[in-house]
Amino acid sequence: MPRKRARQSHNKWWWAAAAAVAVVGRLAARQKVAPRNGWRGDAGAADLLRGLPPNGCDVDAAAAISLRDFEAEYRGKKPLLLRGAAAHWPALEKWTRAYLLEHFGDRAANVGTGSDIIYAGGGAANHATLRDLLRQMRNGSDAVAFDARLLGTLPELARDFAAPPVLARAFPAAASYGLLSLGPSRSGLPPHAHGEAWLGLVAGRKRWFLRAPGTAIDEEGAVHPLASIRDWAAILRGGCLQAPGDVLYVPRGWTHATLNVGEALAVGEQAQWPATDRLRRARAVLARAPDDVRALHSAGVAAAHLGRFDESVAALGRAVALTRCLQPEVAVLLAEALHAAGRPEEASETIERCRGAHAAERAAPTRAHPPSSEALAAAHLKFARFYLGADAFDAALGPLGDALQLRPAYAEALLERAYALQRLGDAPGARADLLAADALAPGDVRVARALRALG
Repeated sequence: MPRKRARQSHNKWWWAAAAAVAVVGRLAARQKVAPRNGWRGDAGAADLLRGLPPNGCDVDAAAAISLRDFEAEYRGKKPLLLRGAAAHWPALEKWTRAYLLEHFGDRAANVGTGSDIIYAGGGAANHATLRDLLRQMRNGSDAVAFDARLLGTLPELARDFAAPPVLARAFPAAASYGLLSLGPSRSGLPPHAHGEAWLGLVAGRKRWFLRAPGTAIDEEGAVHPLASIRDWAAILRGGCLQAPGDVLYVPRGWTHATLNVGEALAVGEQAQWPATDRLRRARAVLARAPDDVRALHSAGVAAAHLGRFDESVAALGRAVALTRCLQPEVAVLLAEALHAAGRPEEASETIERCRGAHAAERAAPTRAHPPSSEALAAAHLKFARFYLGADAFDAALGPLGDALQLRPAYAEALLERAYALQRLGDAPGARADLLAADALAPGDVRVARALRALG
């Protein structure tokens, strides 16, 4: 993979500390500590709930339903909000922030931004302890935990909740897996679809946008491809508000997006959807609609999981062309597929082409609702992480510099640049970035560990 010598000037730690004050001020303005269990609410919740229907939910809701009615009317057909179905769970009172920190703070979980998780096919490329994640949630990070393995290794947590009786039959243990979701206010997952699932809310509130298979959430194309889930919520109307103790059932293939209103903690189950089935379904959609970007993405990810990299490259390449590189996660997936197919030069060319597209979008947005500087910075961080994963540390400095130019007080980008500089032998530069990151995210153990490693 080609490497570019593009050393960036380093931010002074004291300047970043001043920027951190502004970041903390903005966080304090929008959040306040909830009166129970240590989970924070959001002082600006009204802005996040604007446009909800009068009854708070645009899908069916019920306090109780028989198994016969559920199987006949909802199973595999349409979503259902079961109000209070989890109100008796011990988890609602037991899983305080302090309890999770004390007993499970050192357990590792899969973490990532919402788009990272979705476009990686439900996984996450990064790992962090729950302690680190809980600390990052209070330092302005959009990272969320979305883990399909953690609950299976912690029977102490698994004992504190159970599927509602009407759902237990639909999710046998051998054909489904448990999920734990934890994230800060105003984070969430962008539009996506997967196998049949249910999610019970333990803390916080969660706004859902749901559409039937084949129906786009943003039917008018008003939302920019780089928009955060906060932007989606500001533009779209409708949705369904889930409260603690509520359980939402989502059939297979239903497109949905979520937004956390306050710090949100949830658990649930999702039916397995094998890559062969996902690829078959995506091919069927593409036979009718060859330019369906979501189907192209699904086909590309499924084909990659099956080791069919040429098919993956073809599907993802078409998706990148149709979106003009403005879905950075898809561009990174294409680069990874090219790299796996033994075409590293084309992988680098893809990243550089998409960097240029993002620079052009910054100069002349193509939608009525342009992307924020934060969204553009996050895109460049994704490009940099591709290079870091390929050990192309020089090449990573370019997009990392772009990210920090757009968002100077960006602790994640500073931490990644410090790693690249350290690997390139620039210890003073790495230390400067780590001190800046420490000022922005005090107490982050990743920063402390990296500083110790520098000596």
